[in-house]
Amino acid sequence: MTGIQGKNERLLEAALEGRFLGDMELLEPGLLPATTWLVHFGGDADSIAERGFTKGTPEMDSLHLCYGADSAVPGYNFAMLADDEFGLRTLCEYTFGSQARDAVIFQSAAVKLGHYDEFTQAVFWGPEVEGPFIRIRCPLDPDNEDDEDRLMELEEPHRYPWDVVAADGSTRSSHRNLFEAIDAAVEYHAELTRSACPAA
Repeated sequence: MTGIQGKNERLLEAALEGRFLGDMELLEPGLLPATTWLVHFGGDADSIAERGFTKGTPEMDSLHLCYGADSAVPGYNFAMLADDEFGLRTLCEYTFGSQARDAVIFQSAAVKLGHYDEFTQAVFWGPEVEGPFIRIRCPLDPDNEDDEDRLMELEEPHRYPWDVVAADGSTRSSHRNLFEAIDAAVEYHAELTRSACPAA
């Protein structure tokens, strides 16, 4: 079998056999379906929204190092489950400003793994994931003095305002918090999918 399903099935087989270094563990014995909604945070969100996942961790045995964004070659990538409110909230709190101000929302089959940082993550073969990829971003900048009071008032990054970004990079819609933006991104994804496949 070739393509994303083959790569993900090989990853699942390796996980079932315990062929991982580090403190990763398999959380479900089967693949998450291709319709699973995922959220990938990172400073490369604009590139992914435009070109898909072009960088990743090529070797399964190196997945615990989680260096995909720093790679120059395609490979496996990590994402959070879109319905994992605890994981999304915690990731934002830990990484806002360095990673979690931008994200892409998409669907993919994946292997559900537990990582040493206690996050539940979905791991998938990135280059074969088909879009659309919907970008979301937080307009507040922790390095901008004008935003400091607002950031302190809201306290937690998942409570910050988040925008859904249109294909041309403009703000499509603004939302009160991360979870409302994710819901809006899913709706936008459906709209783009329908327009790409008009009824006969």
